[in-house]
Amino acid sequence: MPPKGSSRGPDGKWNVPSDGIRCVPSSPVLQAATPGSKKRGSPSSGAGTPSPPPLQAKRPRTATSTKGSPKLSAEDAASVDVPKARKELNDYVKQLAKTVDDDWHDSYEETDEMLREWLEDCAGRVAGVLSVGVSHGAGFEKCNEILKVVADTWSNIQAISFRGCPEESLQQGEAVQLDLLLDSGDTLEICSAVELVAYAWPLLLARAAGGSTADDALLFRMIKDARDHGVKQPQVAAPDERIPGALIEVVRRGRARVAQLVARREAWDTLPTTKKVHRMRGAIDRRFDGPRHRRTRDPAMFEDCLM
Repeated sequence: MPPKGSSRGPDGKWNVPSDGIRCVPSSPVLQAATPGSKKRGSPSSGAGTPSPPPLQAKRPRTATSTKGSPKLSAEDAASVDVPKARKELNDYVKQLAKTVDDDWHDSYEETDEMLREWLEDCAGRVAGVLSVGVSHGAGFEKCNEILKVVADTWSNIQAISFRGCPEESLQQGEAVQLDLLLDSGDTLEICSAVELVAYAWPLLLARAAGGSTADDALLFRMIKDARDHGVKQPQVAAPDERIPGALIEVVRRGRARVAQLVARREAWDTLPTTKKVHRMRGAIDRRFDGPRHRRTRDPAMFEDCLM
C-alpha cells in the first residue's frame, strides 16, 4: 500500500511524496497548451501579447446643433440657447402683465419702458440668429426656434389689456438697433418684433436652403413656422436686407430653392402648426375695483360719490 498522500501518475505508477509534501503530477496536455504562459505581472520575455495602448485623455464635449446644420461652437450655442431665450423673454411678458394688473390706469409710463427693454432683448436674440444661422451657416433649427419665441412673446404681449396700445408705444418710442454683423458696422433701426422676424426669417431660410446641409423636410417646417407667425412671403427678401459679400451667391441660390419649396404648398401647409394662441387677459381698474388692499386710490375718496 503506497504511503498517504501518494498519487498515481499517467504511467500507472505511484508518485510518493517526499518530506511530507504532496506532489502534484505535471500534465503533458497542460504543458503543451500553455507553452508561453507566464505569471500575471511578470516582465515580458520575448514575443508575448502586446500591451494595450495608453488611455487618451477624454475630450470635452462640444455643443452640437440639431439636424440639418454643422456642429456649433460653445459661443454659438450660447447665442441661440432656446430654453434661455424662451424663459427670459417670457419673463418680460409676466412682468408686464403683473404691472398692468397692479395699476392698469397709471402704469403706462412704466410699461412703455419695459416694452422697449423687451424689444432690445429681442434684437439681441435676432442678432445671434444672424450670426449663427446666416454668417456661420449652422444651427438652423435653433435659429428658427428663436424667431418663433420672439414672435410668440409679442403675440402674448398683445393679449395683455394695456390702457394704451403696445404697438403704438413701440412705434412712438426710440427705435432699437439691430446689429447686421457686417464689416461696415451697419445697423438697422427696429420699432417692432414684426419688423425683426420679417427681416431675419427670409434671410435665414435662404441661407439654409443655399447650403447642402438643410433637407427639404427642415425647410418645409421653417416655411410653415414663418408663415404661421406672420411672415407671409418667406421667399422674398426684406426691402432693407443687407448681405455680406461672401454670402451673396449662397443666398441667391437658396432663395431660388425656397421659392420652389413655397410653391409646393401641399407639402408644408398641412404640417401641424406650432403657433400658440394666447387668451386675452382681463383688466381691473384698481382705482375703484378689486380688493381694497390693492386699490390705487383711497376708497374713502369716493364714498360721497356712492351715497
